[in-house]
Amino acid sequence: MEQITMSAAVSVTGVATFDRSWRSQFRRMHRAFDRLHGVAPLTNSFIAADVEDGFMSFFQAAWHLKDWLWNDPQSAPLVRADIEVYANQYPKLKLAADLANGAKHLGLNRKTRTGDASTDMRTMRFGGDPTVGLTATIEVTSQGVTYDAVQLARDVISLWEAYLARKNLVA
Repeated sequence: MEQITMSAAVSVTGVATFDRSWRSQFRRMHRAFDRLHGVAPLTNSFIAADVEDGFMSFFQAAWHLKDWLWNDPQSAPLVRADIEVYANQYPKLKLAADLANGAKHLGLNRKTRTGDASTDMRTMRFGGDPTVGLTATIEVTSQGVTYDAVQLARDVISLWEAYLARKNLVA
């Protein structure tokens, strides 16, 4: 029997305007986390580099939300007085800062927020049946303490959401 292949071509044109507010960065942070959804445990096959890239993207987006809040004229008057104090008050936000800066600069070669220049995603453990799905866990190590990267990411999101609520900033 002869196989028939059909295809449809769709052409879309238009213009998009990028949102350049802190809300855009907040949504970017959430999208980066959503791409990691299910990482512990993963139920689909994956490439280790994709998982690593996903975490790096998340922590960069999460940490740089601070800068977007600082620079956005809508939020800046509300946050300038205390955003650095808030960020430095929470060890998990300081971890996010060091992970973001370490990913951006290939290491922490300047003053760190955690005080540990070796802060990094150190270990990815794999397991499972490749025909069904693999599992992975990512560990972050800082100051001799090991953190589960997925839980750390959740905690960072919660800390930023609490800050935004305190400032009456609605995402």
